[in-house]
Amino acid sequence: MRKISAHQRIYEAILQDINLNKYLSGDVLPSESEMEKLFAVSRTPIRQALQQLENDGYIYKLQGKGSIVADRKPQEDWINMSGFRESYNLEWGKISAKTIDLQIKQSSEYSSLFNTVSNDVIYLQRIRYLDEKPIFYMEHYISKDIPYSIFEKNLHFSSIQQLLVEQTNIRLVTAVDTIEAVIADEYLSKQLQVTIGTPLLKGSRISQSDTQRVFNVDIFYTLTDKWKYKSAYSYD
Repeated sequence: MRKISAHQRIYEAILQDINLNKYLSGDVLPSESEMEKLFAVSRTPIRQALQQLENDGYIYKLQGKGSIVADRKPQEDWINMSGFRESYNLEWGKISAKTIDLQIKQSSEYSSLFNTVSNDVIYLQRIRYLDEKPIFYMEHYISKDIPYSIFEKNLHFSSIQQLLVEQTNIRLVTAVDTIEAVIADEYLSKQLQVTIGTPLLKGSRISQSDTQRVFNVDIFYTLTDKWKYKSAYSYD
């Protein structure tokens, strides 16, 4: 008989309920105190299980509401749109992300893309990790039409595409990517834990919603010896 830890048992039980549609997208999971009684355990393994579910993209947390079941479709859309689809699919359970900076910036370049009156844009810096090692450094420029509060409440979200659907019902459906080769400067070498001058792949992505509006521009840097960018085309 397989012996598993308490938090893994709780994780698998909740995941099974999600997969069996006992909990649907948008449903709030039982509180931690309710889970203590349900699983007859202390609070620690419950929090560990919930953190693992959040890292794996099955739930997200909102202050004052608790743990909410995520919409997995946006995650699948985001993976499919990514040039790193194969790597994401193979490694998704080992991937996590965190925000290292969140602020309002002035940028006429990006605000003109968003078609907003103000030059203010929401600016985020984020790191994506594989097995706790940095694989992507990312910068996001986002329209001020998106509530700033949704990023404050959930600093470690998996993808902006997923967050926008869950919090604003905005679905990003098309993207234009620009890819180029660069080398790591002092700042990038620090964020990705590589030496200065290391070859990197830089990508810039402009995404449009189903109403053909641009809401965000994403810029990423990654190590090409770790993940390969791949594009697929369909000819009519």
